[in-house]
Amino acid sequence: MTSSILGALAPVSILFVLSVPAAGSARDAAIAQSLVLAHTLVIAVAGTAGVLALLRLLSQLVPSRAIAKRVVIAWMATQLLVGAQLSWLLRPFLGRPGSEVTFFSPDALAGGFFDEILRLADARFGALAPFVLGWLVLMLAFWIGVTLMSDVQLTKVKVWPRGLEVTSTEATAQLVAWPDVLAVVTRGELVVVRLARDRDLIERRLDVLCGTRAAAQSLASAIESARASFEVGPYR
Repeated sequence: MTSSILGALAPVSILFVLSVPAAGSARDAAIAQSLVLAHTLVIAVAGTAGVLALLRLLSQLVPSRAIAKRVVIAWMATQLLVGAQLSWLLRPFLGRPGSEVTFFSPDALAGGFFDEILRLADARFGALAPFVLGWLVLMLAFWIGVTLMSDVQLTKVKVWPRGLEVTSTEATAQLVAWPDVLAVVTRGELVVVRLARDRDLIERRLDVLCGTRAAAQSLASAIESARASFEVGPYR
């Protein structure tokens, strides 16, 4: 996810860099500072999207969704604090426009990532720098909070003699016949129902989030029992 976002924006970034005039004036330095801030924001957004994309996978692997959320939050904090500072210590690209590009500069331990971002923002926005940075941080935090709170499985199922009645988030109900149900697996509070491939040969699945592990096991048992008692002609 992160690589896809950065790769999609790479041509735009290259176009901006090639359009910048040769360095030598205060205006050119201001453009370079703007590019550094823009690239930092894009990398932060792409990295956040990549970590948030793992929430669904973690919800299927760990016993509780609360554990998955805590792991994602821990990854976010590690990426923000440790990763950002490491990018400053080993900064062949994130540096001052007037400095020579080196893999490990002699003053690598001087200052820090966030100090440099504050300096660049102050040089570009002046007195409005705290408000601009605060607004960006709030938008990023709002995005993370909405994703953590809203990424909940809302699929509902009812067990019928002929199959599963599935109600999606859009409240559209459809019947999945028992021959299309291949397997039922419980993963903590989650019930995973593997379905037969569709016409495009794409594997389908239903993820039903139950309140407790006992409820998930009860639902899985009901589905397996209904599947076992269903027969069509000489075939089960």
